[in-house]
Amino acid sequence: MKDTLDLSRTTGTATLALVCDAPTRTGFDPGDPAAAGAFGREGLALAHLGDVRRLFDGVP
Repeated sequence: MKDTLDLSRTTGTATLALVCDAPTRTGFDPGDPAAAGAFGREGLALAHLGDVRRLFDGVP
């Protein structure tokens, strides 16, 4: 994430868009059978705050 953000800043990009997968957007738990196979398929899979912290680790 930090590498992507650093590259974006050197090219003049002022914003960063994050796209989450459908289960994350709709609040499904990763262990829910209804969401089986869908996590991470079409975007970021963020199951809890720790995932968000890890994603932004090292980003000022």
